[in-house]
Amino acid sequence: MRNLFLIAAYVLAFSGKAQVNDALFWAGAGAKLDITKDLRLDYEFQTRFNKNFTTLTNFYNELSLKYDVVKGLNVGLSYRYARKNREAYFVGENRLSLNVRYGYRLDMGLKFSTRVRYQHAFDRLSTINNTIVPDVRQLFRWKGKVSYRNKDFKRVQPWATGEWFANLKPSLYGLTNAYRLGVGVDFDLPARNELMIGYMYEKEFRQTEQNNHIYVIQYTYYIPYRLVDKKKG
Repeated sequence: MRNLFLIAAYVLAFSGKAQVNDALFWAGAGAKLDITKDLRLDYEFQTRFNKNFTTLTNFYNELSLKYDVVKGLNVGLSYRYARKNREAYFVGENRLSLNVRYGYRLDMGLKFSTRVRYQHAFDRLSTINNTIVPDVRQLFRWKGKVSYRNKDFKRVQPWATGEWFANLKPSLYGLTNAYRLGVGVDFDLPARNELMIGYMYEKEFRQTEQNNHIYVIQYTYYIPYRLVDKKKG
């Protein structure tokens, strides 16, 4: 299994080198809190850099609610407020997402999961002076992920993922907005801490196709209590 992830990483890196456009770096932190047994609140902050790590392109805060419907299946709603770099200044963007996720773990340690997302992003709610209209973007996203956890070494979990982005409004560049392929490792650290390190190759379909190599590091803390703890009679 380790060799499989190494091969995947090599193939992604090699395929990207033929058409290098930019190297991006994403770094962030977050926290997770169980509200009830089935309902969880997540918070995430992240900064993103492009132009070979030299320019802050955007940063955001995001809150998400996730509800476990049945074992392996959850639904969620998230809100993100981002500040995006437009060269001379930063502009705000709001984003609402509706998510449905299903995961299944095999006895051999492999876990397969899939997520579908409807994403609605906008910079303002109304037109200003009859000239500045809201910039609205709607996407459908499908993501698949496979991860591996060895029962004798549970604190290190390698994974591989792929994601497809589809335009929900007519676009000059077709249905596909972008796709991502990635590999990485989750480290389950002591005291309810987690660290994720990953690499993704991203192709965006614009007037000029954009090929990105994204390097990610994300820290998460799991708050060690439940907000609503119902005790039996």
